[in-house]
Amino acid sequence: MKKYLTAFLVTVYVFLSMNVVLAATYSQADLTGTWNFNLLRTGAENMWMRAQFSINSSGGVTCVSMSDSGGGTTCPEGFDLTCTMNETTGVITQSGYHAANAGTDHITMTSNKNFAAGTSTTGDDPNYKYQLVIMQKVVPGTTYSNADLQNKDFVWHELYIGRNTGWNYAIGKINDSREVILQSEIDSCCGEEVSVPPEYTAVFLSVDSAGVVTMSGTGADDVEKATCKGFLSADKKTIVVVYHDDPESEGAGSEYSLKIIQITGQTYTAGPLPAGTSSAHMLGTGAANFWVHYINTVSSGGVMNFSQWVASNGMTAPEGTLTGSLDASGTLTVAGNPTYHGQVSHDGTFTVGTQTGGTGPYVYMLTVTTKKAPDFKVDVANLYYDDTVRTVNNYDFSSGTKSGDIITIPAEFVTKPSPGEFLTAFLFVFCISFPRSKLCLPG
Repeated sequence: MKKYLTAFLVTVYVFLSMNVVLAATYSQADLTGTWNFNLLRTGAENMWMRAQFSINSSGGVTCVSMSDSGGGTTCPEGFDLTCTMNETTGVITQSGYHAANAGTDHITMTSNKNFAAGTSTTGDDPNYKYQLVIMQKVVPGTTYSNADLQNKDFVWHELYIGRNTGWNYAIGKINDSREVILQSEIDSCCGEEVSVPPEYTAVFLSVDSAGVVTMSGTGADDVEKATCKGFLSADKKTIVVVYHDDPESEGAGSEYSLKIIQITGQTYTAGPLPAGTSSAHMLGTGAANFWVHYINTVSSGGVMNFSQWVASNGMTAPEGTLTGSLDASGTLTVAGNPTYHGQVSHDGTFTVGTQTGGTGPYVYMLTVTTKKAPDFKVDVANLYYDDTVRTVNNYDFSSGTKSGDIITIPAEFVTKPSPGEFLTAFLFVFCISFPRSKLCLPG
């Protein structure tokens, strides 16, 4: 009996190990559902756009609602857009009449499948328009109330374009009355961060039953409050909002803003930025208008290496490496770059940051990085019976990272088994352990 119990436990262990090896990364199904989009565009046109899209299992997009800073309030006629997930790389691309320029669109999703960010170009030469989009998934069954906004600490990062260009970074609190209280704020126009006495802004936030966040109150009187709407994520930790100010208040055109408000309060391990791989998307404005997307691979000690760097204006990646650090509140800093301010999301799946580049005239940048699913470590000796087999899903690991019989396979090359494959794998391992079982005997 002891022998059979041991064999059974070994079977369960090996089976579970195989299941981990075959864990899912990204698939087309991850896009299925309803998503809220917030977009900021610069270049030949300065504007914001917000929309709600429904994506079917084939990637076909239906426009549910759309509005923009130009006064548009309806979806385009004959809306034609398809979103496709590359199940190997996890990159989402667009096609159809209302898609961005072919070959410029690049969107990636967080590992929890509820948040995505991307960059793209629209328009024709020389009137190109560069844009950053944030996607937040509407999770069925999520309920919202104003209590979700009460007594919350936050950090926000904002990029603004138009009459003035720059970024804004602030730390504050939303109190019991849902009034925004600023504790410190820095703007790219004004140098170093200044701690201020708690500033009661007379700006109040509300959220409706669908998760739509709006602004009211007598504060921020230069903002067109009717245009200021955002969406509160299903975990109640992120608000993405677009809006513009009143051009008559300054007499020289509007400013258009994308603001990402992250609810804080999570405790992180302070020290070097943890190792991992993220996809980054940056929108830049000011002396130049452009976007960049790249892979940020963090190794031990918080050392960051940039690869697969693609920029709309041909700019190249920074030479060498940079080093990032994280404090207990999730604030990210980069050694040698005092203008950079970053914040890790509450669940650790994405990071938002702002910074200034150049020596004057300056460029102002907002970057959103989505953390990729972790790589999988596989026991090669248990997985392969023929040592000449050297690939999994077309990934050649014959000269890859290896320690003994353990080798790391990037997550994008690992796929989820179908129910049939799942059962076959279990029966295969079961019959190795129990060859005389009736389930395993022929006939």
